[in-house]
Amino acid sequence: KDIKTAVPFWPMGLSRFDDDYVSLGLRNADGSAYIALWRREGDSDSVSLPVGFLEGERVSAECIYPSFNENGFAFENGALKVDMPQSYTARLFKLTPVKE
Repeated sequence: KDIKTAVPFWPMGLSRFDDDYVSLGLRNADGSAYIALWRREGDSDSVSLPVGFLEGERVSAECIYPSFNENGFAFENGALKVDMPQSYTARLFKLTPVKE
């Protein structure tokens, strides 16, 4: 329901053919966001995805695909930090601002 009204954003900028990681985000009106992340090749087993509109917010990060995610991830200092040790893998995250 919220995806059809979401606005796209690119946490790492538009991708190039030789990028190790590719990401696409969808920002919802309520401040939540979805971020899809694909790892291609490369030496780096982790990546940081800046999400400027959530900087300074307390955010709950959830991996919604795959359901068996075994890699570490956390939202800290306005960025989603993700460990992805295997090439040719993908993850889908939902970020939700925590209302206090």
